[in-house]
Amino acid sequence: MPNQIPEIAFLLKEVERKYGREVHTSTDFESLSVVIEREINEYISSATLKRLWGYVSLKPVPRVATLDVLCRFIGQPSSKAKMPSCRPMTASAPRSSCWATPSSLTI
Repeated sequence: MPNQIPEIAFLLKEVERKYGREVHTSTDFESLSVVIEREINEYISSATLKRLWGYVSLKPVPRVATLDVLCRFIGQPSSKAKMPSCRPMTASAPRSSCWATPSSLTI
């Protein structure tokens, strides 16, 4: 994962943990896209996932909506709160969002 943004790198590792494996191939990204859609009924294309993981050479700043979907996939609510609160949610200590605010997303 060549992301220089620590919050996004953390989020992608958490997605891989929830998915149960690292994603490295085109097939992995296609499969992860299907798993996300089946689990939370929201779609992220394999092309978007490839861009996030750096599988393709484009390095755009990800959209907030994309990060929201990945947060929901790992069991985090989607909000514009700061990253340090991102840990698995528990009944006794619910957490806010698992990604940085757009203003902190700099490459």
